[in-house]
Amino acid sequence: MIWALAWVGLAHAITVEEVFEDPLRSPDDLDTNESALSAEIGGNVVTGNTANTTIYARLDAAHRWDWNRVSLDVDTEIGRSIPDADGDGTLNEDERAGGYQKTAQEMAVDGRYDRLLTERDAIYGLGGWLHAPFSGYQVRTHGQLGFSRGLFDAGGHELRSELGFDVAHERFVEGVDPIQDMLYAARGFVGWTGVLADNVQVTETIESFVNVENPRDVRLISEAALSMSPNELFSVKASFRVEHDTEPVEGYRKTDQTIALTLVATLIEG
Repeated sequence: MIWALAWVGLAHAITVEEVFEDPLRSPDDLDTNESALSAEIGGNVVTGNTANTTIYARLDAAHRWDWNRVSLDVDTEIGRSIPDADGDGTLNEDERAGGYQKTAQEMAVDGRYDRLLTERDAIYGLGGWLHAPFSGYQVRTHGQLGFSRGLFDAGGHELRSELGFDVAHERFVEGVDPIQDMLYAARGFVGWTGVLADNVQVTETIESFVNVENPRDVRLISEAALSMSPNELFSVKASFRVEHDTEPVEGYRKTDQTIALTLVATLIEG
């Protein structure tokens, strides 16, 4: 509850009417048909004395009409390598004969609906699915309801906050006891987007989940990104993502970090 009250306090403390440009007041002011679609991919392939492959891909789609908005986010990361079992820095014939083994595997799908109340305010509902065996999750499904508020939108900078409640069913990989669990969490979110130049954009998001049955169980997710666009279709994105769980799945580490350099294709610009 303390985390949730902190997000509310932040929203009321820095939200003022003057920082919004041309606030929308009636349905007649809205663009009744607006869509966006982007695809992102990156990775590496190494062969020779060592052999490993990592692929990262992401798809973001959204459509807005009148006071409604739906969106879909799909994230995938797959990695594999041939292990250097004897640790001599190269692969011998026996190691190569053993073939590739998975070293990373994660897929997440989230669908969301926003009902706009004003230009800055919305209520939302979302559902998601996660498969991340290297973090201990065989399948994780969750549903969420919440409130979204724009705190600032002017001069090429936008700041938004969200408060919500999340219910998740977690089924863990074999060897974890118990094999499944239910999690009820209060969610807080703050996201900032800044346009530094015509073709340069930075973003930062911070998201927290606090287990209402065990407040010491906190999950934090932060992602910072820098995007540079040489043209309207393609952009290059560098990102750094950190996920920290104070009470992770038994036998797994508390923190995951991902650094990625990806190519983004904006197929439809909303």
